Amino acid sequence: MKIAYWSNSDYVDENGTIVNYGERLHRMNIDGTEHEVVQELDFEPGGDTSNFLTKPIIHRGIVYFCYSGYLYAVTLGDDIENAMCIYGEEIIDDGSHIINPNEMYYELWADGDMVYFMAKNVKQSNGTYKDTLYSYDPQNEKLTKVWQVPDKSEVGTWSTTGVSVSSWYVSGGYIYYYLSGNDLWYADLSTGKNAKLADVDLSAGEAIFSSEYIVIMQKEVWGQDLISGGAAVKGGDKLYVYDYSGELVKEISLKQIYDDSVNVSDVYLLWIDDNQVFMLADATVNPTDPSITHTTLVYRMYKADIESGTVTKAGWSDGE
Repeated sequence: MKIAYWSNSDYVDENGTIVNYGERLHRMNIDGTEHEVVQELDFEPGGDTSNFLTKPIIHRGIVYFCYSGYLYAVTLGDDIENAMCIYGEEIIDDGSHIINPNEMYYELWADGDMVYFMAKNVKQSNGTYKDTLYSYDPQNEKLTKVWQVPDKSEVGTWSTTGVSVSSWYVSGGYIYYYLSGNDLWYADLSTGKNAKLADVDLSAGEAIFSSEYIVIMQKEVWGQDLISGGAAVKGGDKLYVYDYSGELVKEISLKQIYDDSVNVSDVYLLWIDDNQVFMLADATVNPTDPSITHTTLVYRMYKADIESGTVTKAGWSDGE
């Protein structure tokens, strides 16, 4: 089994110079071995694309990615110069490298023949900003606006009221979405009508979706997110598992993750596969090498079994 992942990080060379890798698509084994670069996703390797927020996706042999405000499509493994622009407007960096919270970026998904992208922070005629969902048909290259984030008058308030969706998923012509600090909702993309799927009694959280389950992790609010303008969250000590009828089918404690470490500063939801919820813990641990006397910062991958509720290490960590 291979995992595809994307990197856009910098490193400092032996001369103290910051070197930018550029954006790259990689793959590795699930145990973290055999890393290899699959494709460059940067028209100017080492340059500044101004926006590193959009995570690429691969759908039916095509990579969809963002560069400098534009959304592109290119065949997996092909030269990036052959990429086709789908949507967007150019973002010109002023040299300050300060993130503009109203800068447009994208979240990508695919279902069946269609590719979906949530254009974040689309400026409206009244000067406000709203997330807007588009569908893209690769067969005829047709782009269609299919949904927009609701107003508080319809669904109430949440951490980024009237502006941004916390988490979302498209399947079978419906969008399912979670509003952190609010509830689980869904909408028929043919009509745009929104309806509540389940009440979620959490002050903050994050969610991931699979074809069978919606998993929400309880989070703690600690400040303001510089990107979304909403609440910044951290932690995570419990998972709430819902099905698509809106029923809460399982609550899973994440106590094991915290018991394994000296300190856990954050836990991130990754994906759901075969009834397993995969997570990444940002942890401080005691070193395994007895000659090292100080604690070590590591990333550890965990999985939670939805049926049994057990939480175990998933066999990969970074920094140990």
